[in-house]
Amino acid sequence: MFCNQDSIEIIEEHLSPFKTANVCQHIMAISDKIWGASFRKCTISDQDFEKLAKILKKCKGLKYLNFNIKFIDTSIKLGITTSLLSNMNLLDTLCLHSNDIGDEGLVLLFYSISNLINLKSLDIGDCNLTDQSVEYIKDLICSNDSKRSLQEIILSSNKLVTPNGWSRILLGVITATHLKYLHLDFNNLDDNCGYLIASAICSNQALEVLDLEQTGIGNKSVELFLYIIRNYKLNLKVLNLMNNGISDVLEKEVKKLIKNDYDVNESLNQLNKADQDMTRQSLEVISKRNNNKNLSRKLRDQFKLDKMFEKAQKLKPNSYSKLQKSNNLAETKEANYSGEEFENENFDDQYEFLKTYDDLRFKTHTVLPFNLNKF
Repeated sequence: MFCNQDSIEIIEEHLSPFKTANVCQHIMAISDKIWGASFRKCTISDQDFEKLAKILKKCKGLKYLNFNIKFIDTSIKLGITTSLLSNMNLLDTLCLHSNDIGDEGLVLLFYSISNLINLKSLDIGDCNLTDQSVEYIKDLICSNDSKRSLQEIILSSNKLVTPNGWSRILLGVITATHLKYLHLDFNNLDDNCGYLIASAICSNQALEVLDLEQTGIGNKSVELFLYIIRNYKLNLKVLNLMNNGISDVLEKEVKKLIKNDYDVNESLNQLNKADQDMTRQSLEVISKRNNNKNLSRKLRDQFKLDKMFEKAQKLKPNSYSKLQKSNNLAETKEANYSGEEFENENFDDQYEFLKTYDDLRFKTHTVLPFNLNKF
């Protein structure tokens, strides 16, 4: 758990009643100035979550809320989340990635989310949505309410939505005048969707980033993209077409005409490279994003880092796990280890590992209160 004077971040922990009480106590102490709360990949009982939500409701200035990765795993928690969101008028970024919300859950959340007039970034990727959720998603993207201006939506890995469903969503994107960042990666699109994407690129001058990695987009669609890029004045800055089986010639032509940061720094496919490369690229991405004061653009980094943490286990020298275990035992006055056990370990590797991730924590802390000391 990492607590700051204006934020709290907990990663991959079970929030027991005792821990929940401590978390609530800290949030209450900073309730007048807290801007961010993150509980990525944590578990908590329904009763304790209700207590936590009551405290969070008192944080009127909260702008960033992260419940990513199986945090909302019961219908009771879904109802509590719906009630919680109805009290967060200043919320800027909402992360619900990889929760089994489903269509019925999105219906429950829809009214609360649609009333968040300051919401700029929404992540409902990998939430087990189907075509039944399409009209709700479309309404969130292209609301007629001038007070609402969603700038980023992440819909990654909702593979139960059919190409027909995506076509209907893309019709909404065409008229979504505030939408700047659209992430459709790892979904089942086709060339019919590609034609609508081309229309969206041409019509929506606000669109800056479009992520279509591994979506089934083919050569015909890319040829149309190229025609539009060559002949129309666009605001599009990043177009990710990786892992779509596109011909090398077309892919090179796209790279010549439009910047593709995902290809160099951000693609999830980069996590399959060597660990040292992955860490260096992640540091570069975060460092660049820190220069941007808009919190909504940090959301993609959040998901990338979630993936990075899973890979990070390979970076840790053996001594790290042992030392961490020893420290935990010492804190509880039950330490059974002696220094002799670690005499033969490589402490240079240990030092470099901690130094690298302390550096990463430092670079990200001005944006999000990441805790990189605990994996």
